[in-house]
Amino acid sequence: MPKFFVDEIQINDNKIYITGQDVNHIKNVLRLKPKDMIEVCNIKEEKTYNSEIVAFEDEQVICKIIDKQEISKESNLNINIFQGLPKAEKS
Repeated sequence: MPKFFVDEIQINDNKIYITGQDVNHIKNVLRLKPKDMIEVCNIKEEKTYNSEIVAFEDEQVICKIIDKQEISKESNLNINIFQGLPKAEKS
């Protein structure tokens, strides 16, 4: 599912208004249509919204919020980093 990022001012009354370069990307690159699902993130509020595209306007895409989730800051992956150090040169 495609993911887009918005500011909190773009979320209003169970609707999300996507503006800017993302509008062209949604319309022309991904060729999404009304009733397609996208994921919208708001980093400041730490929430992710599963949304359905409702309508396209000239400068914005209007989406309806279907589901809201909290963003987890901690990854569930454990990563081990190893470094190989060569021995010093012998004289």
